[in-house]
Amino acid sequence: MLSQMPNAVKLIAGAAAGALSIGVAAVAFGAWPFWLQATLWAGACSSIGWIIGFLFGIPRTEPTAATAVAAAAAAAAPNPAAVPNPAIRLSVNTNLEQISDWLTKIIVGVTLTQWNAFITQLDFASKLIALSLGGAHMQSFAYALMVYFAATGFLSSYLLTRVFLQAVLGDAADGNNGN
Repeated sequence: MLSQMPNAVKLIAGAAAGALSIGVAAVAFGAWPFWLQATLWAGACSSIGWIIGFLFGIPRTEPTAATAVAAAAAAAAPNPAAVPNPAIRLSVNTNLEQISDWLTKIIVGVTLTQWNAFITQLDFASKLIALSLGGAHMQSFAYALMVYFAATGFLSSYLLTRVFLQAVLGDAADGNNGN
């Protein structure tokens, strides 16, 4: 399975690099005298998008049928310690998955319940970025910069995480080690 993934990963990475390159070119020409500041802000917005995309893209593990049967037998037994475990098997550590799940729920929940405060903070951020790009007349450019690079970073990271990381973790769980 992993041997088939490099083409998909290359396609996604190429599309992401192309979208980011187009964005950087637009930023450089749109804010020419302040191209360095605009590029730094674009990188910051893209990084935020990448982090959130990674959190949303982490694949979930599913318990195997043997694990589910053993858990059901242990729960039904009057003395769970007395239930023999015919095959003790190490399972995949799901700490990152659990943290990702919690943070995803927190991000979505806070954004939905605090929507007005979120929009106010976005407006404040766009004004701050606009001031660093030459003045208040650059606020719409700042909004476009934030939305474009955050969305591009999110989609790139989400897709790469789903395609590449899922394949790598699946192969590792199956014991294939990428072969």
